[in-house]
Amino acid sequence: MYNIATIHRVKRNNKEMLAYKIGTTLYYKDTEILDLSNKVIGNDPDRPDNFIYFNKSHNFNFFIKRTWRGCAPMLRVLKLTSNNLFRLPGSIRKQIKLKKLHLGYNNLTSLPEWIGELKNLELLILTGNQLTSLPLNICKLTQLKNLGLSGNMIESIPSTFKKLRPDLKINYNRKEYTRDKFMELFEIVEVSSNNSNNNSNNKKLNNKPALRNIESLLINNYENINKFNRTVNIIKNNLPPNVSKADVNNVVSRIKMSRLRERKIKKYLLNIHANNFNRSVKMIINNHPYKSKGGVNRIVRYIKHSRLENIEKKLRKTTSNNFNKTFNIIIKNLPYLPPVSKEDVNRIVSEIKSFRLRKIESRLMKTPVNNFSRTVKMIKSSLHATVSKEDVNNIVRSMNP
Repeated sequence: MYNIATIHRVKRNNKEMLAYKIGTTLYYKDTEILDLSNKVIGNDPDRPDNFIYFNKSHNFNFFIKRTWRGCAPMLRVLKLTSNNLFRLPGSIRKQIKLKKLHLGYNNLTSLPEWIGELKNLELLILTGNQLTSLPLNICKLTQLKNLGLSGNMIESIPSTFKKLRPDLKINYNRKEYTRDKFMELFEIVEVSSNNSNNNSNNKKLNNKPALRNIESLLINNYENINKFNRTVNIIKNNLPPNVSKADVNNVVSRIKMSRLRERKIKKYLLNIHANNFNRSVKMIINNHPYKSKGGVNRIVRYIKHSRLENIEKKLRKTTSNNFNKTFNIIIKNLPYLPPVSKEDVNRIVSEIKSFRLRKIESRLMKTPVNNFSRTVKMIKSSLHATVSKEDVNNIVRSMNP
């Protein structure tokens, strides 16, 4: 589970230092180097004036404070790997001295045009995102020496790409390419040619309804991976007009990345305390790439349903002697089982009680009159913790033997 940390500027030995606080403990850091990766999630420093290196990877954060804008003139290395970013934080735009930028394994679908303003950038890692194209202004990164693009869905690159360094090393799908070799792999989009742009746009408009139908069909069959693969092969062998195999592959990749994103969100929410659960859900919904609540709410419902199912299974298997003890333990642990509430657990107990009462009623209905009183006494002597003697008496009165 993540620890909530807050950033503070403190004085130590008459010198101002940066520290982050977890609980009541202060961890002092060099003001030039701050590593908050893989263990903390919390607020960023307000005035990162002297930062050279800042690492905030594996924190499931969606943004960096706006107060960063123009306030980190010395920043050279910034790592935001695996933070579930759906868009590039605008606060990075003013870090013009930045040399290394790590943005791998997020959910970026595009890069902003202002990426070209980071003219001192030498290393740009974009591995494991959902990029389909590169911005036109990437040609302004004349100092770029290494570019990581593996695990993306690149369809085309702009013609301005050839303005980059010829010795640029590009990692794509576990292979290393030079600039010219990399350009041979994809369709080159001419910036100055309006006709080519119009033709490509018309093609996309023509095949959009067909791709939408293909996507909905594949989503319905995704739960069974064998059926999913068979459906993909059938679609590729019977392609509709204006749809290519590359289009189908892009749809398949998009579905798989969407399911991967849902698994990441599910894993994150499973480790959240009840006090922060609703706030975390709202934060995820507000930063969803399509501003859609449906997918996130479906994950929340799944978590609640699975947890209630486990609680019900546990309570049904518990013997009468240990039932109250088990119930109290579950209630005590509810803060670690959001979004399950005490009312949900009480509803499960009521269902178990109703089930027990129906069994008692069924047994008494089948009992002959001669043995009725003796059967009632036997039932009262071995009652389940959820059923009282008064409940049994109510059943007896309703039957009027």
